[in-house]
Amino acid sequence: MSSSPDAPASKKSRTPLLVGVLVLVIAALAYDKKVSMPAVRAAFKAVEAENAKINESSELRAMTSEDVQRVLNRTPSGVEKKNSYTIERYGFMRGLPFLQHNYYAVYTPAEGGKLTFQTHATFTPDEFYLGETDKSSVGKSLAQ
Repeated sequence: MSSSPDAPASKKSRTPLLVGVLVLVIAALAYDKKVSMPAVRAAFKAVEAENAKINESSELRAMTSEDVQRVLNRTPSGVEKKNSYTIERYGFMRGLPFLQHNYYAVYTPAEGGKLTFQTHATFTPDEFYLGETDKSSVGKSLAQ
């Protein structure tokens, strides 16, 4: 091995860079665990509470896609139609900007073109609503 006088200087310049990358990765993981995942769980609980409130009311109506969007204060980041179900995906940014945690809401069509809320899930959709023939494509297409 030949020693070069530049070798120690390049190691010294790489060390802060590698420490900086390590700090960013740790911050991303902390954001993921402390902010993003709890936000998906909070969305689930908020929709669940609103659905219970609507079901207990004397209005005699079902929860719709518009109700879910109002409760979450966002529009879906993806929509898929499988069999007779419409699955909306709401993405919550993770620690790394190209990754998301997802909340899924499942609907059936109702009169007037509205979508009636059926069920919901966090992180992965319930396979029952994906249909028997094409379970793999929904997870992939909605997870994008």
